[in-house]
Amino acid sequence: MFDTTIAEEVLIARWTGTVALICLLVSQLVTPVTPLFKNKAGWNRQKYKLRKYSGVSAAFFALLHAALLYVTFLEQDFSIIIEKQWLHAGAAAALIFSMLLITSVKRVIQWLGPLWKALHALSYSLWFLISLHLWGAPYAPFWAPSLTLGLGIVLLLARVLKFTWLNKGRG
Repeated sequence: MFDTTIAEEVLIARWTGTVALICLLVSQLVTPVTPLFKNKAGWNRQKYKLRKYSGVSAAFFALLHAALLYVTFLEQDFSIIIEKQWLHAGAAAALIFSMLLITSVKRVIQWLGPLWKALHALSYSLWFLISLHLWGAPYAPFWAPSLTLGLGIVLLLARVLKFTWLNKGRG
């Protein structure tokens, strides 16, 4: 899975980025798969916790990924972000992850009211930004941008369509 000829710092940064993607996937899969567990005891209580904690974990690992890249690859020089286009998308994704993390606190959710839901819909834009980031990232596998974008499209369609086909025939 990982190329052992790459420096350890890059492997750790790649690992944190991969874990962030997996956590984002889990957090966004919760709603589409809910009809499959509709009659399972405790699912409704647990789905909110699973979605929140996996989303918070995604943000944590994405920001750790950004911090590691800042210290290692960028050598603490923000001007490189301007030079490398693939870092534009990564920086935008880090900004969105930061906003989502800050607004995941119960008091902030209450303070934002209905705006909170609209703000958290931005999480679907992360798939596009991460795909752009991976497209130019020097150590990303060639298939990663396409897979990431494909997952994002499927999850967005699942959310928009609300998986009505899974609910057909269920009372």
